[in-house]
Amino acid sequence: MIIGGEYASPEKAEIRKRLWDPAFQELVNKYNKPATDIRYLCLPGAQCIYLKHLFQDIGLPKRNVVAVEQYEEAAIAIHHALGGRGVTRQGKIEELFEKRSLDKYFPFDVVDLDFCGPAFVFPRVRQGKDAKEYQRRWQTIERVLELNRSHRLKVFYLLLSIAGVRTNAPGKKFLLREIKSLNDTVGIEKNPSTWTDARLIQEVVPKLLINEALRQDYEISPNDFDSYRYKQQGHQYPMVAFSFRCELVEKTELGQDLEWKSEAQAVFVRTYYSKEPKELRLS
Repeated sequence: MIIGGEYASPEKAEIRKRLWDPAFQELVNKYNKPATDIRYLCLPGAQCIYLKHLFQDIGLPKRNVVAVEQYEEAAIAIHHALGGRGVTRQGKIEELFEKRSLDKYFPFDVVDLDFCGPAFVFPRVRQGKDAKEYQRRWQTIERVLELNRSHRLKVFYLLLSIAGVRTNAPGKKFLLREIKSLNDTVGIEKNPSTWTDARLIQEVVPKLLINEALRQDYEISPNDFDSYRYKQQGHQYPMVAFSFRCELVEKTELGQDLEWKSEAQAVFVRTYYSKEPKELRLS
């Protein structure tokens, strides 16, 4: 058994191809950022499958990688894969952010939060050690946005993978309430009565994310967002994977701030929620 999990499945490979690769390709081809300048924060796992692909096929330098791993044996394997040229930090990424141990490495052009479990619970609880693990993961997302904003990074990609399961009744109730709000806002009637937890999460998380991004002046275009729900071979529960391109927009004139944020939120929510969310099915 691989310490920290086994992620060499065909489904995971397809997610990397459809969601992760385009982030690096667009930085190079659309934003003219050399691959050698891209900085990458990730949770790569002991096998470093995707890291090895980036080194070989994208040209990402090992020195530009900051990898986080909670298990010692896996952290040693990652350090070896980086050849001592990147940074490997052992510990839970939530705790490292709370201790501000990762602040000095920012900004990052691609932040890949490939969690193997849920990313949040509701209702919201206190921060720090009193917060539940899953809520602390959502606070990690908030901190990423805040830190990149503090460096005025113009464009970055947030890749997020979370388990498509709910672990508490209030969380399920929250998601259903959000679906009702989305139905009312967009003016359509989606019926979630037969949806899986993965589908609920896939429909609601983008709304939560756009609100957090806009708080830090980052806009997410509906054309630069994608998601899939999927289940890997040999794994017990489904996953939901997201890709968000976050672009900094700064308004200086009085009254413009709320105006553009309100419009950006409305356009994003209306566009993504009007479409059927994707499910990955390999033949």
